[in-house]
Amino acid sequence: MFKKNLLYNILLSVSQFLFPLVSFPYASRILGPEGIGSVTFVDSFTQYFLIFSALGIPLYGIREIAKSNNDESSRSAIFTELLTIHILSTLLYAIIYFLMALAIPALRSQLPLVGIGIIIMFSNIFSFEWYFQGLNEFKFIAVRTISVKVISIVLMFILLSKHLGTYIYYGVLASGYVLNAVANIFTIGFYKFKFSALGELKRHIRPLIVILSSTLAISIYTLMDNIFLGFMKGNTAVGYYSTALRIIKIPFTLISAISTITITQMSQAYKEADMSKMQLLINKSFTFLCVVGFPIAIGLIIISHFLISIFAGSQFLAAAPLISILAVNVVLVGLNNLFGIQILNSINKESLLLKAVVIGMLVSVSFNLVLIYFYSYFGAAITNVITEIIVTASTYILAVRNVKFKLDLKILYHSLFASLCFFIIQFLANRMALEYLVKNFLTIALCATFYIIYMFVIANNYYINNIKEILLSKLKFTH
Repeated sequence: MFKKNLLYNILLSVSQFLFPLVSFPYASRILGPEGIGSVTFVDSFTQYFLIFSALGIPLYGIREIAKSNNDESSRSAIFTELLTIHILSTLLYAIIYFLMALAIPALRSQLPLVGIGIIIMFSNIFSFEWYFQGLNEFKFIAVRTISVKVISIVLMFILLSKHLGTYIYYGVLASGYVLNAVANIFTIGFYKFKFSALGELKRHIRPLIVILSSTLAISIYTLMDNIFLGFMKGNTAVGYYSTALRIIKIPFTLISAISTITITQMSQAYKEADMSKMQLLINKSFTFLCVVGFPIAIGLIIISHFLISIFAGSQFLAAAPLISILAVNVVLVGLNNLFGIQILNSINKESLLLKAVVIGMLVSVSFNLVLIYFYSYFGAAITNVITEIIVTASTYILAVRNVKFKLDLKILYHSLFASLCFFIIQFLANRMALEYLVKNFLTIALCATFYIIYMFVIANNYYINNIKEILLSKLKFTH
């Protein structure tokens, strides 16, 4: 089951990696830095209100549904209670969002975008991702999400033009939320509602508030930089910075592919006091993070200019150095996810996670106010990395104090060493008299080939050896 769910989650992550490579280059060339910046600026507010209205349900719901096991009555009660809370919360925060947009000139000038953001908020009520993940229904999530993304991309190519471009672009992004909601409602139906359970809403409030507080603190240093940039330096600066962030965040989906699976399994293992299983799951996550995270991070650094020119166009080249700064976050966010979300959340230590992210929030706000003022989007990027380092260190200390686990540092050293060799490969490739496009694709191919050979031949890791044996058996190289 674990392997199948991981496969579906990797498939989903690859789709989330590939689809932006198709859609964003088209949108960025039509909208330009200012247009992309306008949408990102408003969407940063929308994402904040999504967090407020969700009240921590996306994380809390996974854990509670997973704990219900095969008790249909208990599961229906939890589903009804959390959905009711989400509906009431969204109604409240949608009103607040609209009133705030009327009061703030920078938002009032973008009122149609705010209206689209409110549609996203109401559609997000019926995302039910937490329900399907709690049941390990990753096949449904993958099929549904990929189908919706295909439809959204088709809509973008048909509808997007310079006239009303920002509204169409944001509307197409909103269509993904709407289509997901429709698919979920038809799949689940309304028979899951257990209205007699509504008297038990109070039991969820305290843990939801703790998780929400952590999520909000995290969002301060993942979303507030765009808002600070918008107010202090304008939409064009947001356009450059958000484009670099968008590229950096694409592999995040791949890195986090294993986490949504292990959250449910770690919750169950902790409930059963099976610490050996928890150690096994931590080993799997850490190995996956190292093997995938380091080559992506170093790869992003060596081809940053190439990525920007292909992904967004020459008008965004100012964002290329930002990718080199932010690339380390691929690994840091993965570690953060492991120590904070997978471990601390699974063992009901949300309050400890909150402490770590509050520290990160304070660092982020303090550094952003100073560094953005002096260094614009470069200051935002530097602050982003500093914050992730501090939060990662904090979550590791808190996690290892509460769950006695050991990390396989040998796989970290192998992955990091093999990835650092990419700089040598790039240096040699640059000496070749080849076209710019050919040279970069050759660099990518050589780095990938070297890394795969090194990890399969030299790195002696249990999980990598298992993959090697499976591949060899499939190719009939084994007896």
